[in-house]
Amino acid sequence: MYWLCLYSKNSLLLHYFYAVTALQTALEANKLSEALILKYLEQGVRADINEDETPVLIAHQEAEAIIKQVILAEFPGHTFYGDEGEKINLENHQGFTRIIDPIDVTKSYLRKNFLFGTQLALMHDTGLIIGISNAPLMGELIYAEKGGGCFCNGVTIQVSDIDAVEDAYMSYGSLKYFTRTKKMMPY
Repeated sequence: MYWLCLYSKNSLLLHYFYAVTALQTALEANKLSEALILKYLEQGVRADINEDETPVLIAHQEAEAIIKQVILAEFPGHTFYGDEGEKINLENHQGFTRIIDPIDVTKSYLRKNFLFGTQLALMHDTGLIIGISNAPLMGELIYAEKGGGCFCNGVTIQVSDIDAVEDAYMSYGSLKYFTRTKKMMPY
């Protein structure tokens, strides 16, 4: 078990191996869930409505199950905080927890709009150490590991060094904007 060695001062190599394996496992889980999510998108998306009037998709539930299966095969001690499934209390959290949202922005997915994605993270105690954001119809897979850098489709990216808001550039687009201007990308 790699995590037992995580705290040893002489185990930097094992710590690195653990982090690399954790990221690789999360990327593999993402890849398998993406295939399922896109399969449902092609077949036609159907949704039930929750009591809180939010859509519930079979694709969402099955993708979350695939992600959990892949992760538990490598890391059986990890717990989960899932969008649809298991939710643990993250306040004063201890240990490793995977945070999962297989279809973020569900309403865009239902409309076959490209503005949806899969969000995965690995939390250790109270801090995030791995994050993945995948927007398959945009062709963007962004992932980062604490201390290991951030990548978009395998290319290193970084935060801007601009530290004054007045010097920064920000762009925003909403679903209403894309619908109104007819700039939606067809699936």
